[in-house]
Amino acid sequence: MKELYVLVHPLDVSRCYSRYRNGESVMSEIEQLWPQISIVKDPPKLPKNLPDADIYWVCGAFYTGYAEGYSGDKQCVDDILEALIKIGCQAEVYLPATLISLLSRINS
Repeated sequence: MKELYVLVHPLDVSRCYSRYRNGESVMSEIEQLWPQISIVKDPPKLPKNLPDADIYWVCGAFYTGYAEGYSGDKQCVDDILEALIKIGCQAEVYLPATLISLLSRINS
């Protein structure tokens, strides 16, 4: 299975990870994944020549859980996830490498 990681707003993650409960572990996971990350993209647009993959793992900053119904508001990870799904891709959030806004409060 070909996997592709989509890292959203890498600079935002590196600037503000320390403010999040899961920040240190998110940074560590991104550092471990870095050689495997195929796309580093700022939303809301997807790359014009999106590489083929069986599954796209979206991570980075920030995620609200919009697709799961946790929030009525979307942020950047939500936008990229939705854009991938709309064009027929299998896409999921890769939580270990994602700063989570609303879910951090729900799961506390």
